[in-house]
Amino acid sequence: HSRMEAVAKRLIELAEHEPGALTVAVSGHTDIIGLSRRNMELSRERAEREYKNLKIYLRHLLDLKDESALDKWLADRKVKLITEGHGSEQPYTLKKMKEDGSIEEKLLGNNDYPEGREINRRVLVEFRSELKE
Repeated sequence: HSRMEAVAKRLIELAEHEPGALTVAVSGHTDIIGLSRRNMELSRERAEREYKNLKIYLRHLLDLKDESALDKWLADRKVKLITEGHGSEQPYTLKKMKEDGSIEEKLLGNNDYPEGREINRRVLVEFRSELKE
């Protein structure tokens, strides 16, 4: 929960001080174990759970009395919160710039290993900014 509180604080900071619209995507992911359809449902459930937690933290930190007050605060600052479920379609990868300037992508969430599957069972929060020119 302390991570989601940190995310909420960062969202508030960006919404208050950065120009342009901001989309915050809460995306759920799974490993490859189980049926594809169920994994997609599970990833959506994970994203929805953390989306609700994020809204709780935002309301608490902003001292807003209800959901409609939060919705107004978000709309006034052009902040949109969305959820995404990706199932097992996006194993966790790390992108690294090499000395020659090229990008190397390394698969960390390798579903062939228990450790990789554990990494793939995750929720990510991504800030997408649309800056004004």
